[in-house]
Amino acid sequence: MAHKIYTAHVGERGRIVIPAEVRRRLGVTQGTLLAFELDEGGSTVVEVRTAEDVARSGRGLLRNLAPGVDIAAELIRDRRAEAERESTGGAHAAER
Repeated sequence: MAHKIYTAHVGERGRIVIPAEVRRRLGVTQGTLLAFELDEGGSTVVEVRTAEDVARSGRGLLRNLAPGVDIAAELIRDRRAEAERESTGGAHAAER
């Protein structure tokens, strides 16, 4: 796969001006949070992505861990049961 290399100078306080074409292609605007992925040795940047893109790529990553189980509903049920135990002086109330 062909790729293009871009350069940038490091300025005062470590600031880097990202080339306009790179900003445009990544959708980077003022205030965008970027994630820099380094190689194992920490000496080479392997990838630069927006934090939003990193989060998006992780969504649904574990969805096949428990097929057919509604984890959100299970969590809500557990929280309600815990709240009920606390309000009636259950196990958690004794720890206070």
